Amino acid sequence: MSEKKLSAEIDEKMDIIIDYLHRIDRRDRIRTIGAFFRGMFGLIPILIMIWSVWYFVEHGDDMLQKITGMAAQQAASITQQGGTEFLEKFKLMFPEGTQ
Repeated sequence: MSEKKLSAEIDEKMDIIIDYLHRIDRRDRIRTIGAFFRGMFGLIPILIMIWSVWYFVEHGDDMLQKITGMAAQQAASITQQGGTEFLEKFKLMFPEGTQ
């Protein structure tokens, strides 16, 4: 009788251990899936950076030409506006000297 009791206790403990291992396996599977998606989201910024570096290497000259052209146009327009204002002030201060 004691052997049957001992055998029943061992079977019961084994069932508890097996149940615990099934829960651990399920939790590990969920963690693995979560880590996979986290890793994929972590690769997105790296891919964007690689693409932007490639794009700048391919089209950098065009972009720099456009930027310098726009800066030159803005500088010219500011200079013209400033020069016109200066001449108007100069004419007001010295009306005889401009003729």
